[in-house]
Amino acid sequence: MLPETNARVVEAIYCVEVGLRELIVERLSADYGSLWWKTRLPGDVRDAVGKGRQYEKRVKWTQSVSHHPLYYIDFPDLLKVIVRADNWQDVFQPFFARKEVLVGTLTELEPIRNKVSHNRKATEADCRIAEAAYEKIATGIGKERFATLISRCTTASAIVSDVRDLREEACVSLDCCLRYHQLSGLPRWEAASTAWWFDDDYLCLSVAPVAEYFQRLVAYSQLPRHRGTGQVIESWVSSNDMDKMARSALEVLDRLIQNEGEWHGG
Repeated sequence: MLPETNARVVEAIYCVEVGLRELIVERLSADYGSLWWKTRLPGDVRDAVGKGRQYEKRVKWTQSVSHHPLYYIDFPDLLKVIVRADNWQDVFQPFFARKEVLVGTLTELEPIRNKVSHNRKATEADCRIAEAAYEKIATGIGKERFATLISRCTTASAIVSDVRDLREEACVSLDCCLRYHQLSGLPRWEAASTAWWFDDDYLCLSVAPVAEYFQRLVAYSQLPRHRGTGQVIESWVSSNDMDKMARSALEVLDRLIQNEGEWHGG
């Protein structure tokens, strides 16, 4: 049976860690868009995301959940993200005020986290430190808000479904192009192109052909349509080789769909 002291430590650390991950996701997404993790993570931390995803893909005997990239970095890396100069100054300083207090709190927590992660027995002193860390961070962020953050876990629940929808939109849009009809919109592309998971590093596959095809579709949708422009539209479709571009995009989308077993929502 799990020792009572270990249970207390695990609960406090879980709350601290998930709460901080979700605060980072919430604030940096709001200020810098869904792909903020490509630009606002320190270089070594960003590399860890790719390595974590690659490792997860190699493990075939367990079902994985498609978590936000921030869940692929280690506990000490959370501190690196928060105190990175631009992140601290632009986003996180109002929550924690004194950087040295946050650094000291999380640094003190790390060896205790390692202890319980390796099933070594926690002490009452460990419990007091972990629970005090929770109180400090919850107070800084606001207890009610922190509780809301802890209740979250940012995952993508329907990646393969979204990819299938995107594939359908790609096919329907190609048919419109080849018939020189006007596109009614690209809602699936608009959603996918701003999603945090639609990225080479996260999907472990280049999505450039998909992006290039849909960007060309956007350009097609913006062509002028009035009397006398039919020949211009036909010439544009021919010169941009939309059929070939669509085949390249569909090849990527089909590979993602074939890897359906890798994508599971929380």
